[in-house]
Amino acid sequence: MNFPLSSWLALSALGLFVACDRGPTVDVRGEGASDRADALERVMLDVDRRYPTVEQMPVASLDEKLARRDRIVLLDVREDVEFAVARLAGARRVAPDSDSDQVSALAGPDINGATVVFYCSVGERSSRMAKRASKTLLARGAAAVYNLRGGIFAWHNAERALVDARGKTDLVHPYNDRWGELLVFRERLAKKPRAE
Repeated sequence: MNFPLSSWLALSALGLFVACDRGPTVDVRGEGASDRADALERVMLDVDRRYPTVEQMPVASLDEKLARRDRIVLLDVREDVEFAVARLAGARRVAPDSDSDQVSALAGPDINGATVVFYCSVGERSSRMAKRASKTLLARGAAAVYNLRGGIFAWHNAERALVDARGKTDLVHPYNDRWGELLVFRERLAKKPRAE
């Protein structure tokens, strides 16, 4: 992003960095699991504030819908290496820079009458994608479009099931060291996918 240095310095002085791929805008340091869960909640509130038009689906709601076998299309808005380590079962990976037509093509006819749920690590990339693609997806037959509130990190912190290419996994990709601080189960971090 081309942004004048003077503007960055002004924003820095005010502590108003916008969350992006560098990491969360809130302090995520903490020794205990409850500190990390609190930090993730602050990140989720920041995402809610910056994407007010994007509907956020809580982890428990998505888990209930999946258990009932509701028509859900899961779209994972992370990089290949993150997706290879762990994902929600049945999710399709969408490159974070995809446009709405590419997302619609990837979802295909399965979106007709289905609820589309985007997710990424914490909800930043996927909220951005949901905002960009929701109008197209709804026009092409999706019943609703949501972002998974807190992303795969909230899903993992709630001890919901994840899979990789070989089946069930307890691991999750931390995106980077700073984002990884938001994960409650630090012993379950992986930076590289398991061998297939």
